[in-house]
Amino acid sequence: VVGLYAHSNPRRTGPYRGSHLTLDAYTPGLAKLRGQTPDTVRWGTRLKGAELMSAITLTEVLARFDLALEKSAT
Repeated sequence: VVGLYAHSNPRRTGPYRGSHLTLDAYTPGLAKLRGQTPDTVRWGTRLKGAELMSAITLTEVLARFDLALEKSAT
């Protein structure tokens, strides 16, 4: 699983034992929109906005996908 997270904290909702395959746009989005970090907001805080996922690039997704394929081959 390659996890793409922008609206919720991947440490809270991300794949179990799959953080190396997770792309986190939540943390930078939280800093930009609220000036906070995941450690300073209430657990479970979500972000809203259609533009949040656009912070994750296709290049990043393909790199994580390649990593997933490498891991599955070993």
